[in-house]
Amino acid sequence: VNHVAAQTEDLTIVELGQMDPNFSTLVNLVVAAGLVEELSSVGPFTLFAPTNDAFENLPDGVIQFLYSDVDTLRDVLLYHVVSGTIFSKDLMPGDMTSFEGSDLTVTLDNEIGNEDLAMFAKITNTEIVASNGVIHAIEDVV
Repeated sequence: VNHVAAQTEDLTIVELGQMDPNFSTLVNLVVAAGLVEELSSVGPFTLFAPTNDAFENLPDGVIQFLYSDVDTLRDVLLYHVVSGTIFSKDLMPGDMTSFEGSDLTVTLDNEIGNEDLAMFAKITNTEIVASNGVIHAIEDVV
């Protein structure tokens, strides 16, 4: 199968991430966390995907720690996933339940994050449509 010629709607969230060099760190972490199969399943999912720059902005040692603690890594990654295909026009201020189980808050300023920790990330690229959901790129890890 020639994925390069395929429409993005024919590829899963994971396959799209693998094709986009801006998500290489995220894809490597998804693999390390053992989440490839789950995020390649039927879904649908909405993934708020931190870019490589978002991971580079984390304090020194955080990524290495995540690789060493798979349970925490899974929680961090699943916090960025919600059920359903939610397009930007449908993102309303308020809370959604993440796959990690905590509330993921959407703000009026087109940001998502954790209200309790006052950690938010701007959504920078919306509607990367996959066969099993949609990806919205974000500029920070939440």
